[in-house]
Amino acid sequence: MTPHNPPVLSPSIHPEIRHCNPKPTRYHTRMTTQKSQPSFRSRVEHYSARHIANAIGCSLPTAYDWRSGRRAPPAWMQDQIIADLANYHPQIKHTD
Repeated sequence: MTPHNPPVLSPSIHPEIRHCNPKPTRYHTRMTTQKSQPSFRSRVEHYSARHIANAIGCSLPTAYDWRSGRRAPPAWMQDQIIADLANYHPQIKHTD
């Protein structure tokens, strides 16, 4: 098998495997029974990146990514991070 002689696929293999563009998949909406929370970005955007980095101990680029919404910590950790931010500098209050 060389780059110029691709392997011959047997008929039992699905033909979509050979194509670069796979079949589109179905996307299902997430079923939620709880009230949706505000996004993590909206909960941390009033804190400065330096404040987030000092309070949590994360790197400054990570704090910038959290504030901009490019990235977010795992869902199970978000509430603890918000609590740590509020306790680190109590003068900064988050108003819902």
